[in-house]
Amino acid sequence: MARPRDPAKREALLTAAAELVAQLGPTASPAKIARQAGVSAGTIFVYFPTKDDLLNTLYVYLKANLRRHIHTSPEMPWPQRMRRAWDDYIDWGFTHPLQARALAVLSASERVTPQTRAEAQTIFPEFEKWGAESRDSISAEAAGEGAPAGFLDASFYALADMVIAHGTQQAEEAAKTGSGAADKKTASAGKAGTEKTATPVAEDSELAERRERWRQAGYAMFWEYMQRQPGESYFSARLDFK
Repeated sequence: MARPRDPAKREALLTAAAELVAQLGPTASPAKIARQAGVSAGTIFVYFPTKDDLLNTLYVYLKANLRRHIHTSPEMPWPQRMRRAWDDYIDWGFTHPLQARALAVLSASERVTPQTRAEAQTIFPEFEKWGAESRDSISAEAAGEGAPAGFLDASFYALADMVIAHGTQQAEEAAKTGSGAADKKTASAGKAGTEKTATPVAEDSELAERRERWRQAGYAMFWEYMQRQPGESYFSARLDFK
């Protein structure tokens, strides 16, 4: 008889997997993940028969957590919808830095199958819609003749991940130097969609201002790039990031 599965243990395993994948990459061992989750080494295989099963399930799990934090509406014009998606994505990444890092790692991993990526994409049906609308609204000349359909989407995620990584690094450095000590917050583990962080994240006004500048600069880069003429260098964009 198959052993009954406890949803709380499954959640603990996925939370632990996200933390360790963020820190160690996809080579994080099942034994370490089980230990981090507080279960026996054999228990992990009750829920995920192979390491690849775990990684692919984690990828969809993280995408679903991200989706719950993005509040777009089909009624929004596509530029507003895209900007709202950007802001919500950045906020999720700043609030859940380990999950954001783990998702970035898995997005670049060949161990996540095309089938899993297609499954995760169905979580964001409106993203496909605004992606198509944005591509239709930007002339072929501006978007680049023959550019792959997913290129703008990939650019969106790459720039957003860069902003999240930089903002998280700044927060960790600020925490280490004591900046914003009165305002330090540490997320707790054990709740669905939450994580614990190794370093408390300082949220002071100076850090918030720097993060906001990077948020704005990243989106300006993305928007400028979408309208760039063929042959122009990406780095020739005239943007003021002061």
